[in-house]
Amino acid sequence: MNPKPYYKLTDEQLDKVGNAMVFLSRGIPDISKTKLLKLMYMLDEISIIRSGIPFFNLQYKVWKLGPVTEEIFIELSDELTWLDKYVKV
Repeated sequence: MNPKPYYKLTDEQLDKVGNAMVFLSRGIPDISKTKLLKLMYMLDEISIIRSGIPFFNLQYKVWKLGPVTEEIFIELSDELTWLDKYVKV
């Protein structure tokens, strides 16, 4: 059973998200899913502040512990389908 994201990421978004996850996980040993998702949100926010354009252009929801991209959270919680060439859970 492969959960489908609520909206489809473009190939450019998928490459950015996947490569950012690789970069962050190499720089931060034992990075948790929560920390990874928060850092991705912060990258988008910093990009908006500096250039007015979000880096990933993802949709975020406000959850109890902060903003989360639900599609990526689900992808990292289940068996990877569309991020499997970038990360392993």
